[in-house]
Amino acid sequence: MRDGARAIRWLLPVGKTALLWFARTFGTRLSDPRTGESIGRVLIVPWKGKLAIFGLTKAVRPEFVPQTRVTYARQDLAFLVVPEPNYPNVRGQHDSSYSPKS
Repeated sequence: MRDGARAIRWLLPVGKTALLWFARTFGTRLSDPRTGESIGRVLIVPWKGKLAIFGLTKAVRPEFVPQTRVTYARQDLAFLVVPEPNYPNVRGQHDSSYSPKS
């Protein structure tokens, strides 16, 4: 039984690498609808009522796309690139990690 567990432990990274290679080579091309920027090639698999997306290299956010015709039976879904957070450098302004007392 231990040899089987060792073989499975060895096969998981190989399977992950093969799946990502397949998704990034033959997958569907995604692009950001706002900017037109290419997100990359991905493999989208519906799984138990959710979407499993393989091959992403950027952080994305799903969003429903406005439609010309009102039909709620089938709505289009788009993926938007999430911008990097721009937090201010608080440490450069104060010596302590607490807010200054007034």
